[in-house]
Amino acid sequence: MKYLYFIFTFTFSLSLFSQEHGHCEHHCQLEKEIALPHIQYQSSYNKRNFSSQGLQHFIGSTHQHSGFSDGYPNTNPSDYFQSGINQGFDFVFGADHSDSYLLPITLHGDCASEQLIDCIAINPLDPVNSAIKWPVFEDIVKEFSSDSFAAVRGFEWTSDRFGHINVYFSKHISNAKTDGGYVLLETFWNWFTAEPVDIMGLEGILGGYGAADGVGVFNHPGDKSLYDEDEGFNWNQFEYIPQADSQMVGIEVFNDGRDYAHGSRAYYQQALDAGWHVGAIASEDHHDTNWNNPEDEKTVIVAQSLSHQDLKEAMLQRRTYAVRDFNLRMDYYAGEAFMGSKIERKTDSQVLLSAKVSSSHDFFMELESNNNEILAVSQDSILNFPYIVEEAERWFYLRVANAADSSSLAYSSPIWIKGGGEKIDPVGIADYAQNLRNEFYPNPSTGLFYLQIDPRVKNNCKVHVFNSLGQELSEGISYLIINGQLQLDLRRLARGAYSVMVEHKEESSVYRVVKGE
Repeated sequence: MKYLYFIFTFTFSLSLFSQEHGHCEHHCQLEKEIALPHIQYQSSYNKRNFSSQGLQHFIGSTHQHSGFSDGYPNTNPSDYFQSGINQGFDFVFGADHSDSYLLPITLHGDCASEQLIDCIAINPLDPVNSAIKWPVFEDIVKEFSSDSFAAVRGFEWTSDRFGHINVYFSKHISNAKTDGGYVLLETFWNWFTAEPVDIMGLEGILGGYGAADGVGVFNHPGDKSLYDEDEGFNWNQFEYIPQADSQMVGIEVFNDGRDYAHGSRAYYQQALDAGWHVGAIASEDHHDTNWNNPEDEKTVIVAQSLSHQDLKEAMLQRRTYAVRDFNLRMDYYAGEAFMGSKIERKTDSQVLLSAKVSSSHDFFMELESNNNEILAVSQDSILNFPYIVEEAERWFYLRVANAADSSSLAYSSPIWIKGGGEKIDPVGIADYAQNLRNEFYPNPSTGLFYLQIDPRVKNNCKVHVFNSLGQELSEGISYLIINGQLQLDLRRLARGAYSVMVEHKEESSVYRVVKGE
């Protein structure tokens, strides 16, 4: 009992200290919302309009909070699970803060005001079990899980110095405020990668040590530091930890309305450039009762079923993508290797990167790679890019953007391609016409046209444009060739039909394009 009393008092005091004194930008002060613990929404949508290699595209929410930590008073994980079922989603992942699991109160902002009584998490009819939240969470998961819905238990490891990490599927929990997670990040990595071992006498409270049975996600990067210029910021600047790489399956690219993979917050790329093999995750991170809002970001997991085993396996294979349009679905391949794959091919051979997207918005696609390089752009629902394999490993992911304002609609997980192997994909240069678009697209267009060509052509070709009278036009014509994609700009020309001749060495091809308004 002395040990438990020490854990309770030390954890509680440190939790309050971090909330009051941490240099925090993320959910520090929560405004009170007028809401009920259950949100009875009903929605219908085609949530499985893509099927990839016999796998299903399941959609749901991750990173939910309840009164088990700093969520809405008098709620628990059953509330956000029920909300997910009401909304028709396939899964919900809970992630209450681990430093609250031994506290008999909720740490929501309203608990400092008129709702203090509601923030006492102990059930007077069952005071012992209601104060030990982690094993109670497991019982709730079993109650709500079925063949058609997956309730997943997780926790948020919250070091307000290094950053927060969600851990899912693990038997045990760890607390950054008592495990040294404000001094050395190594203490977490050691625990996270260790095989789980029960601690005698504490199995029903803390469980034990080690989480090699779990998977991890970097949460809301760029959001946590105790002070400016701390070198520990963003998990020691995304320091690569080889032994943890296989378990760290994702990074939040969307969180509570923020985009963490574009512009000044390009943390997705930073993690990938640092060597981490992380996939794209979208999270809601709600601390009130607006869980599972269809307008909020969602994660799609491409899995065989909704069993915990299949969902975990899919995440370990990085078969995930993040969406803001919950009707958006995508397929993304390198040859026959699906999104999330790590493949090795013969250096200087060619691999066809291809994507197909369906969305309720007008959109365009960008294929991005190391150092934020955009390799190809498509204004259509299909993107194809022939990549010539380099010796060093490179990553490639798909960004889908809203055509109206260029804001991000979705991110795929990457595909990693490394040279040095012996395997050659069965598609060669002469066969590309059968696999790639051999016409300009979109066609008609308001002025921007695209054509996939041999990436080795680079800038060694000429483009001629002719009007309907056969007269060659020179003014108002511009084109650019980037890594196998010819981008032709005819926006300055009048609407009508034009002939486009593409010359390379002694070969030439003629295409017909139509420019509309």
